[in-house]
Amino acid sequence: MAFGISVVVLHWASVVAAAYFTVKSGGKPSDIGFDMRAAGLSIFLAVIVGTGMLFIWLRGMWPASNLSEPEAWQMMYPWTTAERLFGIFLYLSAGFCEEFVYRGWAIRTLQARGMKTWKAVSLATLSFVFLHGVAAFFMFPFLIVAGVLFSLLFLWTKRLSPGMYIHALFDMMCILAV
Repeated sequence: MAFGISVVVLHWASVVAAAYFTVKSGGKPSDIGFDMRAAGLSIFLAVIVGTGMLFIWLRGMWPASNLSEPEAWQMMYPWTTAERLFGIFLYLSAGFCEEFVYRGWAIRTLQARGMKTWKAVSLATLSFVFLHGVAAFFMFPFLIVAGVLFSLLFLWTKRLSPGMYIHALFDMMCILAV
């Protein structure tokens, strides 16, 4: 749980820094694709939290096949109900914050400095991959593909919200993993 808290703190500190530098340079959140207003943000929260609660309920309905401690490969998944409840907040943070920083802010900032789009996407994607620490080494192909796909979605829609939803909902599936 302590590791998860540190991840959430890192995520939100990154968003604060990206927002600060965007505003300081004369920009606004919509310049980097963030167009959610209070109503949209409320819907986002409701959908993600509601989906998380549904997944926790579904997971609770499954027969208990293994009540022992998780094996090493399962340690990254939420194992207890408390971990799954915290997971909702963690996955919501990941979807929102990683898209805000690595798709919206990073790509737009690099483009504004004259970098070609493909280079901006490549650098932002590599940063996204290595943000995941040790997991980046054994999940490298998946994270590269996910980073590129989320970047393409952002460039196609010019909005962060579709990627934020998909990212958070995909991560939310960890609740069902074990």
